[in-house]
Amino acid sequence: MHPLSTTCHTAFQILARKHALCAVMLFAAMCCRPPAAQAEPLKTVVYASGTAVPSTVILVAQEQGYFAREGLEVRIENCIGAFRCMLDMMEGKAQFSSAGDLAVMFNGVDRKDFVILATYSSSTSLLKLVTRKSAHIEKAQDLVGKRVGIIKRSASHYFLDNFLLLEGVEPKSVEHVFLDQEDMSAALQNGSVDAISTFEPVAGKQLAAIGKDGFEVSVPPYNLSTHLVAMRKTAMQSRTETIKLLRAMDRAVQFIAAEPKKAKAILARRSGMDAASVDAVWAGSQFKLVLDPSLQVTLNSVARWARNENLISDTQIPEFSNFIYPEPLNAAKAKGVGK
Repeated sequence: MHPLSTTCHTAFQILARKHALCAVMLFAAMCCRPPAAQAEPLKTVVYASGTAVPSTVILVAQEQGYFAREGLEVRIENCIGAFRCMLDMMEGKAQFSSAGDLAVMFNGVDRKDFVILATYSSSTSLLKLVTRKSAHIEKAQDLVGKRVGIIKRSASHYFLDNFLLLEGVEPKSVEHVFLDQEDMSAALQNGSVDAISTFEPVAGKQLAAIGKDGFEVSVPPYNLSTHLVAMRKTAMQSRTETIKLLRAMDRAVQFIAAEPKKAKAILARRSGMDAASVDAVWAGSQFKLVLDPSLQVTLNSVARWARNENLISDTQIPEFSNFIYPEPLNAAKAKGVGK
């Protein structure tokens, strides 16, 4: 063989061996590489929930063992008001929480890192307008020039303005007094305000605290929806637990439809409401696990009200479809209850 050919042949052999060695090393690296880091399964799911009628879904799911059947240990943390519940979730005190339209809308203006997983309750009997007989308020027109206690940027605020507009009263003709929930009863009793825009289950207690001078103004029904929300990261990294939670809630919804008396008894015992109070608000409540397209319309309507009240600007109104995350609910429904 020509010396040059011998040299080239040897060079090719060396090169081939190097390529083979590289291939072996690459294969070993691919085979032995540790799997991508995944979120640890949630050992205990913390759910921040209010104590009103919508909480029946969560309470039933826990008491009937539906969470346990899914392999979930769920701890319910009570919170007063949708904003407080959602704040607990965003601060990491809970993985999931209940939330109303107002809480979703205002938090959606400020941040983009949470999602709506489902709507599980709607009620037309939760919001109340409570006053004193001595204030002589029986209808919307009687509120002109009066002081009404409201929780700013909440359903309490939105409900009052909608009631006034519906009855032909300019909201600005009524003095809005911003209060914390825990201060409303005292403010009404000591005369700091003439009425309060409030909600169950505290409305009944506030009315009772006034005694014989207490009076509930008749108002048109206002539909208040309750949603299941979570941080986007939680819903995605803990997808399995999220689906299980939704499936357990779906079982609870079916139990409530089949056994309303038992469901009401669970709510009364766990919330501290008496049977009469539960009955009073139950008739206007519906329980169903859905993600209705009309939710975006509702949130946009609330956003327009907030803009008109100078609570947010035009540029702050978000695209609410970006917050709706239907995949876990679709997966839960696809498997079906009891399957």
